[in-house]
Amino acid sequence: GVMVYARTSKAASRLSEAWREKRVVKEYLALASPKPGFEEETTLIHFLERNDRTRKTTVHSAAGPHTKEAETRCSIWAESSDTSLLHLRPITGRPHQLRAQLAYVGSPLLGDYKYGSKRLDVGLALHGYALEFPHPTLRKTLRVTVPPPLSWRGHLALPAQVSDAVRLEWEESE
Repeated sequence: GVMVYARTSKAASRLSEAWREKRVVKEYLALASPKPGFEEETTLIHFLERNDRTRKTTVHSAAGPHTKEAETRCSIWAESSDTSLLHLRPITGRPHQLRAQLAYVGSPLLGDYKYGSKRLDVGLALHGYALEFPHPTLRKTLRVTVPPPLSWRGHLALPAQVSDAVRLEWEESE
């Protein structure tokens, strides 16, 4: 998936600041099975509780004393008979947020044994697809996309919006 590295300490500081100020947009692709019960696009809002002993996150529908809110925008980009390609955009960044939320709505990630997947014939089917962030020195917003592994094509046909190549786009910032 997409990762970004800073070449200097000044650039690292500026990137860290952008992350803290939520000016970085992260997007993921995931293969989930069975298909989710929602239509093409939805926002998942849950309350997560982390258990450090088991290293697992529990999802609740209402806030509790040890929960933190988690929000994820979720779109269905493609489907086969039993698998969906989901485009996920976490608004918050909680540990195991995407994995736990999808399992809670009945569609765990393929290969995610910890959160209830019955399909273990693939690795964990979660891919860091895109990252959009302000360039640390130029007045540009960069967007980098990386296609998912080729092995995903065996599960369903990837739609046109999923490029076969790494792409870098930018636009001038104000």
